[in-house]
Amino acid sequence: MKLFVLTKKSLLLYSGLFLFIVILVSLNWNKTVSVFENSVKRDLPIYCVDKKEKVCAISFDAAWGAEDTPTLIKILEDYEVKTTFFVVGDWVDKYPESVKALYDAGH
Repeated sequence: MKLFVLTKKSLLLYSGLFLFIVILVSLNWNKTVSVFENSVKRDLPIYCVDKKEKVCAISFDAAWGAEDTPTLIKILEDYEVKTTFFVVGDWVDKYPESVKALYDAGH
């Protein structure tokens, strides 16, 4: 199993990173992913476990705005991907319709 732990503020960036990660998984690389956040370069680890199947685990931290949530849900639907969203209590209170949309989409 390949597990990718990524923390970003932009949901759209996640979709681009997701496609990049899928490519890394298919090439079976064990490296780091370089990302930029607020103009500061950070290397994020890619954690790997040997497994026969090529699989990928993705999670999102939901603690900021929700304006891109429908777009992200659509991208995940298009690629038939289910993921885990870690939602912060204040985010749940502020965007209950987004929480329901994530749940309804099977995440």
